[in-house]
Amino acid sequence: ALGEAQGALAEGFADVSAAYADTWREWLAGREFPASVTGDEDLLTQYRFALMTLAAVEDKRQDGAGIASPSVPWGETEYAAEDRGYGYNFVWSRDLYQVFTALVEVGEVERGADALAYLYNVQQDDSGFLPQNSYIDGRTRWGGEQMDNIAYPSVMAWQLYEAGVSLSDADYTYDQVRRSLGYVARNGPETAQERWEEEAGYSPSSIAAEIAGLCCGAALALAEADRIAGTGGEPATADGGRTGVPVDGADDTGTASGNPTDVDPDGPGIPNPVELRADALAWLALADDWTDRIEEWCATETGTERHAETPYYLRITADGDPDTGRPRTIANDGPTYDEREIVDGGFLELVRLGVKPADDPVVRNSVAVDDDAIRADTPHGPAWYRYVGDAYGELGSEDPGAPWAGMGNGEGRLWPIFTGERGEYELRARADGPDGFGGTDEDALEPDALLETMAGFGNDGRMLPEQVWDREHPTEYGWEFGEGTGGATPLAWSMAGFIRLAHGVDAGEPVETPAFVRDRYVESDRPDGPELTAVADVVDDELVVSGETDGAVVAVSLEGRSTTVTPTDGEFEVRLDAAIGAHTIVVAAATDKALAESGTAVERIRR
Repeated sequence: ALGEAQGALAEGFADVSAAYADTWREWLAGREFPASVTGDEDLLTQYRFALMTLAAVEDKRQDGAGIASPSVPWGETEYAAEDRGYGYNFVWSRDLYQVFTALVEVGEVERGADALAYLYNVQQDDSGFLPQNSYIDGRTRWGGEQMDNIAYPSVMAWQLYEAGVSLSDADYTYDQVRRSLGYVARNGPETAQERWEEEAGYSPSSIAAEIAGLCCGAALALAEADRIAGTGGEPATADGGRTGVPVDGADDTGTASGNPTDVDPDGPGIPNPVELRADALAWLALADDWTDRIEEWCATETGTERHAETPYYLRITADGDPDTGRPRTIANDGPTYDEREIVDGGFLELVRLGVKPADDPVVRNSVAVDDDAIRADTPHGPAWYRYVGDAYGELGSEDPGAPWAGMGNGEGRLWPIFTGERGEYELRARADGPDGFGGTDEDALEPDALLETMAGFGNDGRMLPEQVWDREHPTEYGWEFGEGTGGATPLAWSMAGFIRLAHGVDAGEPVETPAFVRDRYVESDRPDGPELTAVADVVDDELVVSGETDGAVVAVSLEGRSTTVTPTDGEFEVRLDAAIGAHTIVVAAATDKALAESGTAVERIRR
């Protein structure tokens, strides 16, 4: 480092500065910018700086390792002599996913593939778990379980596949996709921490990511099954598209046996088509079930005096019952509220990821509740708080505006990312489609207006912050209404959100919504699922999974192994080696062997 510094000084600041600027001009040269920004020099400059920031936050020695921010929030409260590992210069899978969506949209597919390879090869463990965040070299920094962190990589894998990155070309494997989705299948939909890294339970934003992850993993499995079986993209069927061929040992009695281990000779450890389709059915059935039940877990029918427009989504429920009114104390020494009073914008992820339509009545109620509870109109335009009672921000009393130091008395401020998320919701609500209804009737909420609002939150260096100040009255610390605070600046997530919204305005719809997910839950009429009952017993040295269904095909999935069986006279049985020792068995049934268009049912057997 000393030698590099001495060399730079010897060359002269002016020459070094000019060479550095030239590298960025070269990187930007030839790029096509969206029309939403090209007609406004301020928007175009903000777009360019956002794009450069996303490249800058990637480590230059560890490909794909993009940190959340090259900053320490409220760094003046930290002591350089103490190595507390505090700051945002770490890798969060969730934040890296946000950056990934913007990179892929601007054609940086290889950089996006590097990001996913980093998550699977550096962060993922043998169980499929990815930690809350890590140092660049992969050492765990905070090890909390956040199910969206674990599910998002499979969304990335499918979107890369659609962009032309096959598994044979990638630096990650199908088994790694399967591992993390196996973790979700065993442990979801509950999460130990939601996207704000504070609370456990049933979170709309976390469950949205899990559903999208399961669906995208299923899409990948079905595409690979068709490729290997040589069906040329015909509808995915449980018998590999080969009429009359038994399903992994299945005979006319509806029985299957053995542990499928055949792999695709042309791919890196990819299972055979039967096992791929078994994975797909298990994941789709779980996703269908959680989609059907998310309101049951997360949307209150009773509400409170503060929020009476029911049903609406809560930020999170502790036990999957949104009507109990359970008291919840906000993290960071925040206040205590009835759980039904704590709302956030996380439910918008259900629309962005294609799980729920924009005109869904519970979604629209929740939008209205959010606007009433956590919206503030800044000089630049509308912005939103993270949630009711947020305590992660500058001090609110005694010394208003003083830096947050983790000692209590903080008040969360407004986050620019929510202006971007609302912009994407308004895009979907205004787009052509079965759920288009024209959007919220307010000029300030037009998507192009929200893009300008986001740009207004940038500082003089065009850095979009984590938080902006939320009130007009002055403090001793000089914060200005709608301008950045002492939180992380720049926040890569904020920069990615601006880029996505700019491209969405051009496209007339959100650009990163997984089409497979939206097609299944919004664009088409998914059939009702079949009846299904299942049990598992150990008989001698075999694990016997059996049951009844009126479905056309059944999948049994456990601990990285999957198989299928065609029921006979409504009954099925699968025999596996009891030494597998699985604690959770997923049994799924489909109404049709064309899984992408079928209705499903699922049972999770705990042992």
